[in-house]
Amino acid sequence: MKFDHKYIAKEVENILKKHKKIYEYDAKNKGKKFAIILPPPNITGHLHLGHAWDIALQDAIIRYKHLQGFNTLWIAGFDHASIATQTKFEKILKEETKKTRFDFPKKVFLQKLKIWANTQKSFIEKQWQKMNLALSLQSQCYTMDQHVNKAVNAIFYELYKQGLIYQDLKLVNWDMKLQTAISDIEINYQKVTTKMYYLKYYLAKTKKYLIVATTRPETLFGDVCLVINPNDKKNAKYIGKMVINPINKKIIPIIGDKYVDQEFGTGIMKCTPGHDFNDYLIGKKYKLPILSVFNFNGTLNEKAIDFTGRNYNSIPIEQARKIVVELLKTNNFLEKIQTITTNIGFSERSSTIVEPMLSKQWFVKMKPLVKKVIALQKTTNKIIFYPKRFNNVLLTWLNNIEDWCISRQLWWGHQIPVWYHKKNKQKYVGIKPPQNTNLWKQDDDVLDTWFSSGLWPMVCTFWRKEKIYKNFYPTNCLVTGYDILFFWIARMIVMAIYHKKIKPFNQCLIHGLIRDEKGRKMSKSLGNGIDPISVVEQYGSDCLKLFLTSSTTLGEDLNFSPQKIKYYSNVLNKIWNSYQLIKDHTLKIKNFNLEKTSEIDRWMLNEVKNLQKNVIVFFNKYEFTVANKMIINSFWNIYCNKYLEMIKFYLNDPKYTKQQKLNSLFIFNEYLKIFYPIAPMLSDYLYYDINQKIIWNDRMKILQLNLKYEKNLIEKYVDIFIRLKDYRMKNSIKKERIINFDYLTPTEFDKNKMNNLLKQHNFFLCNFVKKLDPNKIVIKIDNDLIILNKINKHKTNQQIKKYLTFLDNEIKRCLALLNNKNFLLKAPKEKVELEQRKLKKYLEQKNNMNQ
Repeated sequence: MKFDHKYIAKEVENILKKHKKIYEYDAKNKGKKFAIILPPPNITGHLHLGHAWDIALQDAIIRYKHLQGFNTLWIAGFDHASIATQTKFEKILKEETKKTRFDFPKKVFLQKLKIWANTQKSFIEKQWQKMNLALSLQSQCYTMDQHVNKAVNAIFYELYKQGLIYQDLKLVNWDMKLQTAISDIEINYQKVTTKMYYLKYYLAKTKKYLIVATTRPETLFGDVCLVINPNDKKNAKYIGKMVINPINKKIIPIIGDKYVDQEFGTGIMKCTPGHDFNDYLIGKKYKLPILSVFNFNGTLNEKAIDFTGRNYNSIPIEQARKIVVELLKTNNFLEKIQTITTNIGFSERSSTIVEPMLSKQWFVKMKPLVKKVIALQKTTNKIIFYPKRFNNVLLTWLNNIEDWCISRQLWWGHQIPVWYHKKNKQKYVGIKPPQNTNLWKQDDDVLDTWFSSGLWPMVCTFWRKEKIYKNFYPTNCLVTGYDILFFWIARMIVMAIYHKKIKPFNQCLIHGLIRDEKGRKMSKSLGNGIDPISVVEQYGSDCLKLFLTSSTTLGEDLNFSPQKIKYYSNVLNKIWNSYQLIKDHTLKIKNFNLEKTSEIDRWMLNEVKNLQKNVIVFFNKYEFTVANKMIINSFWNIYCNKYLEMIKFYLNDPKYTKQQKLNSLFIFNEYLKIFYPIAPMLSDYLYYDINQKIIWNDRMKILQLNLKYEKNLIEKYVDIFIRLKDYRMKNSIKKERIINFDYLTPTEFDKNKMNNLLKQHNFFLCNFVKKLDPNKIVIKIDNDLIILNKINKHKTNQQIKKYLTFLDNEIKRCLALLNNKNFLLKAPKEKVELEQRKLKKYLEQKNNMNQ
């Protein structure tokens, strides 16, 4: 192994690339099976920081479980991402050829898209490799694989036969540009400034009128009634009367329903069931006619005819709105126009306004399917969510679920397994095409991406031909973000309980979204996205993994922090540098002998043993942030800052060097196994240098050693050593000079033994005292006091005075910043926390020095 003075992540990680095949399925491993399925990234783009967070958590889990003796498998895969992929590829195609998909035969277009999709998959694979993941690339699954298509068709057929899939004319989210139904997750809501139009609806056969507010005057052609809340004291008297629709002079009724918000607009709502989801529900409730007055391409249709006889067919929506407003204004049906701000849904893929449209689509009846899931999640055999609150979030959504629109008017995806006879219009639904396929035409639509993704745990395991994967169902753990709890996690559970009668995974870890330093969502428009590979190139994959697994609790959002990235880089350098102090290739860990350890070694071994116990507890609960902080604190502050400092004398003394290095290496070796799940590459690199094998082939177990030492004496020694070492450094006292001191304590210990430990550091305990001399310098340790004597008081007092001046200046600076409202509002959270920590440290130091 190569060792430079400085840790260079890229060199270390490149050397270990040859070991990537070890993460594949191991038939010889007789341990209990533990599998994770990778949430399949869309093939539309490259991995972003959110993906990196996802896989960093999974990587830590799979490595930890393997060290615990499990036969692990982390199954890789990709999602064909129907609408996202087709939209992106069409855009690329148009830029390169100036053509649309309609300029190609469907088969030719799909073949071109498949070639592009394969290049995308290859690129993502390379990103995985740069992230240095314990991922089984041979197990790779793709939602467009043949066996996945077979599963999709089979489950569609099952659901159809049981009456759980049906076709109907319903209101759906419609993308006018792509001309397809889309799901809720593909809609981005944005605050938009628009106009509110106050219109006059005259009561039939009178000169009285009601004012109705709307932002969509072009939908008046589809109005079927007005609605008033029966509790509205001002307007309830009009319920049951008739009014004249101002755009076409049709007579429509006024009905009553408590849905209407009396405080919105004028408290009177126009009802257009064909173009509003809430109006649609009212229309269904009261069996009202449901009129669609838009074409699927974003224009009005032939039903849009005003009272002058003008037909608006083929006029774009925005243009039609202007014409309608002008007509109403000219004929005194427009009371006023008000500018408002409201939320409007835009298609994530085309950036056009999403319109509710009546469309004949395929649907899944969800209420019968979710009953068993709801029942399961109320038992002790339920899927365990981390954090627990997401189980209730899931149940709330399932209890209010609506039928799922699963058809999409696209070319790319799993084509719906329904065929229509060309002559008699007979319908055939099956896993395989009907005989005499030339007489049949398959449904043109494809299935919603979430339909095939909803089968992911099943198609990654028992639906595959290879036997080795079948026994990994159900998988053990799913790790993903809360943003797809309803769209993906819920559907996987529903599909698995329906088809297999067994939950798809035993546990589900939910993390938040990753944001920029200021807490803003990362987006192209803000230009604040972070490429995880650029972080890996600069700092290494271990550094990124440490940041992603250490910086926030599960379920909460994570703010990216360059300062924290640098901090974790320093942690890795600390590990590297500490090894340089103790490495010795002539020593073998197997020769470690507890009988040849000192009490200091045994104290340190006990610290490691306690750390192992705690880390296992928190890793088992997936509380990585807590575990990681414990690991880093133990290594940096106890092993490096205390233990290594205390044994430097022995490391440098030829009489003790070899034995002390062996003892230190044994302890360091245990730390490497503890670090391995969260910083695998450096851990493996150093472990291999010590053991000539990688950690993956070893096990992390709690040390089974009988660690006898004088606990009280050694712990006092550690405290005294650290305090006097700091005192020597702050006061520039040379190492060669002996620092004599007295000690005041309620529990005395063996002075000779203590001095035997302290002498190597040139510290000497003179006496135990009962009273405090006010003329001497005191350092506090819990209930004990170090009392310094026989020192050059003049020199020391000058040094103390100088340092106290420094502390006073720093305390004033910190207080000024922390009392500055602008600083608190504008500074990154990490910067504020840093200043708070500094202030606390300076105040403690000043307090100690004044005692």
